Amino acid sequence: MDRRLELVSNVLLRQNPHNVPERHNRAKPFKDNPTRQILTFTEAVRTMDPMKAVGKSHTLWVSFARHYEKHSDLANARVIFEKAIQVNYKALDDLASVWCEWAEMKLRHNNFRGTLELMRRATAEPSVEIKLRVF
Repeated sequence: MDRRLELVSNVLLRQNPHNVPERHNRAKPFKDNPTRQILTFTEAVRTMDPMKAVGKSHTLWVSFARHYEKHSDLANARVIFEKAIQVNYKALDDLASVWCEWAEMKLRHNNFRGTLELMRRATAEPSVEIKLRVF
């Protein structure tokens, strides 16, 4: 049965590799296999173009980071969030959501000072390079 779901997902993603809800569905059957979930999320964030995405592309990055958080690997969750804030999202709200999710993760782990530093970084004036990319 799981194999059939995987094959159906493959077909749907071949038709539209930028389908965010289907990317989430593809990771669900592997909830008991962390390695396979990591590979699925890695493939998703590498192949999906946020500008062509159907759905909210930032949710893939957030789910990926939460996967690491769930397995008490905060260092890798931080790496995922660092990569997520570098993505050129369709809407600025998506980037803001990534920053907020990252801050909430820090709060969940009682890292109050780190949360404050992160929010200062998130609200600082962006560099010229980022302004040209985002605005």
